[in-house]
Amino acid sequence: MLLEVVLISLIIALVRGGSLKNLTYLHIDGIGYMLIGVIIYSFSIRYIANSNSEFSTLLFSNLPLIYILSFGLILFGLYKNKHITGIKLSMAGIVLNQIVIILNGGRMPVSEDALLRLNMLDQLKILQQDIVITHTLINSSTKLYLLSDIIPVRYILPKVISIGDILLSIGIFLMIQKFATSQDMLQ
Repeated sequence: MLLEVVLISLIIALVRGGSLKNLTYLHIDGIGYMLIGVIIYSFSIRYIANSNSEFSTLLFSNLPLIYILSFGLILFGLYKNKHITGIKLSMAGIVLNQIVIILNGGRMPVSEDALLRLNMLDQLKILQQDIVITHTLINSSTKLYLLSDIIPVRYILPKVISIGDILLSIGIFLMIQKFATSQDMLQ
């Protein structure tokens, strides 16, 4: 979803007379923290998916802690940039997503009804098998249902999103619009 938001925002910024060159003036602090967070998360998920070792079992059983560590680093890096338009909104979206993921064993709950409304039967079948590392179907033990992936969206690629995804996307959109269309950058 984030790729679509970035592309749509860039197109709108260009239509509004903005410049991609302006984005080069965007100074982001804390990149190292964010990169380490992304690396920890990506390594863990890939290792779990591609290995049957005791270490992958250990990682999977500690997925909520991995989320706390990796997204804590990402949030800390973002916090160092809280003055940038859209960052606080994006941080709020990430926090909402992480709360529901952590409380549900390290996986984002997904609405079966929303998948059916989008005719995403292949994804539903996979989730029913409970073999997806990052997502699970909503059930009676799901915590914070309203923060889960419950919103069906039909656009470029149909998907089920959460309130956190919406806030994160709006924040990214606003940041790109602010910098790409800023007249201050052109002088």
